[in-house]
Amino acid sequence: MGGFSLSYHLPFAREDLFNELMVADAPLGSSPDCTFSIMRNGFTEGVVVSPGCVRKVTFASPYFGETISQLSIADRGAPGGASRIVWQQLQSTTRLNLLGRDGIPPEYKVELEEGMGGTLVKMSYNFYKADMKGPLFFLVNCMPSLLQYHLHSQIATVWAGEMVRRGYQPLAKPAFKNLSGNKHEEDLIRNLKALEGPSHPLAKCLGL
Repeated sequence: MGGFSLSYHLPFAREDLFNELMVADAPLGSSPDCTFSIMRNGFTEGVVVSPGCVRKVTFASPYFGETISQLSIADRGAPGGASRIVWQQLQSTTRLNLLGRDGIPPEYKVELEEGMGGTLVKMSYNFYKADMKGPLFFLVNCMPSLLQYHLHSQIATVWAGEMVRRGYQPLAKPAFKNLSGNKHEEDLIRNLKALEGPSHPLAKCLGL
């Protein structure tokens, strides 16, 4: 299947990010225009959001409708290691639906890896194609690119702000007192990093 992935750094502990992503009624990154409800508890006794958990997300404007997903992987990881969360979509009735193929459902995956001064986050949407209803249905081929562009432009800022609102403080930036600076190398790294961002979705739709 296809889809896309985004990677970014957040100045918060991996354990804290994992815990907030596992909140039942308001996981990290959730929109205030969405309502989360648990349809079935997970298989781990006493832990509602654990593998096997089925949840429904109800969307208001502009998507309208709901999605039902099952948590297939919730691996907290060992200290100093990595965490992984995978939700498989079972049903979707919104105006924008991500579709699977050959019996393989769409997936939303978040991987967290401890790094210097915080956590490296990799977010992946795995799907075959998109289906769109409503007055803008003719933009269906652009919507995956539009979604990727929208997330890339603000997801790190949104998640960081949300972590602060939830009572967490950003980790202090590491200090490198004894390393000589190389401005040319720093500029090169920044330029290469900028190239990792997705192109504007309209440009991609037009084949530019």
